[in-house]
Amino acid sequence: MYCSGSSTSGRFFRNLCARSSGGSSCLGRSACGLFSDFNDISLLCLIITGVIAVFVSIADNFFPVTMTKKFGGSKYATTGATIGLIIGFFTGPWGIILGPFFGALVGEWINKEGREGGVFKAAFGAFLGFLLGTGLKMITVLAFIWIFVISFIK
Repeated sequence: MYCSGSSTSGRFFRNLCARSSGGSSCLGRSACGLFSDFNDISLLCLIITGVIAVFVSIADNFFPVTMTKKFGGSKYATTGATIGLIIGFFTGPWGIILGPFFGALVGEWINKEGREGGVFKAAFGAFLGFLLGTGLKMITVLAFIWIFVISFIK
C-alpha cells in the first residue's frame, strides 16, 4: 500500500484553487497541481508522514547524547555534546556535524581533569550518534520519496 486512498486532499485543494484570487492564486494553483488527480496520496498519508518527520527530527537530536553515554561518557560529556549541538545550530553545517564531538570532548576533558583516558571514546560516541541520526533521516527521506513517486506513477 502506497498511502493511496480517496483523494480527499485533492478535493480540498481543487476547492481552494477554485476560490483563490489575487496573490494567493499562485499558491492555490500550485497546490492544485500537486494534490489533484495527478496523484493518489490521501490526507491521512500526509499527516502520518508529517508526524514521522517530526519524530525523526526530534530523535536525531537525542542520538549524539545517547551514544555518548553508551560509549562511557560522563554527565560532563553528555552536557558538552548537548551544548556543542546547540552551538552547532548557529554555526552552519560543520558546526552541526562537529559540535557534539567537540562538546563531548571538552566536557569529558574537564571531567577527567586533563587525563586522556576515555576522552576520545566519548567524543567518538557523540560523532557516531550524529551519523546514526543522519542515517535515520536519510532512510526516512528515501522512504518518503518512494511513497510520493509511486503515488505519481500510479
